[in-house]
Amino acid sequence: MAAGLDLVQAVIQELESNDAVTGLFQDTWNQYGQIGVAKFFTDIVDQVSVPYCLIEEIGEQYQFMTESGTKGNLSHPFMAPGQMRFDVFAPTRLLTRQLGYAVAICLNDSSLMWPSQNDTMLFRMQSSMFVPMTAPSGPGVAILFCRRFIFEFQYSASLEIFS
Repeated sequence: MAAGLDLVQAVIQELESNDAVTGLFQDTWNQYGQIGVAKFFTDIVDQVSVPYCLIEEIGEQYQFMTESGTKGNLSHPFMAPGQMRFDVFAPTRLLTRQLGYAVAICLNDSSLMWPSQNDTMLFRMQSSMFVPMTAPSGPGVAILFCRRFIFEFQYSASLEIFS
């Protein structure tokens, strides 16, 4: 993982390095050449053809492993369990499910290292569900399906890594 990446950026980098996942999503984006079509996004997506995936951090919690009242301690280690949401958009229900499972195969037990090269993350798919689409329907309107996959993750680090 390149230094200075945020968690979601590190996850996208992991997905884009997996040929099976990029092939299924028809992702041809080349970060270094700044060419191709990206299919993995964070926070917002606009005007991209299906299939694609919107990735959002739902949140994380912090469990510090320092003793109370140890001011001046040089290290503040913690464990951080959290959740990340992957909304997969495709023209069929079956394809949304297949693409989500491809993401799970890529990320479950992957060698994703974050926030540093010394921290291996635990990343696992926890649940999935179809999300009702509010877009108009009728003759001449493209049909779009969305399946939401919730992943649980956990990493350990210290506050000093981020400063």
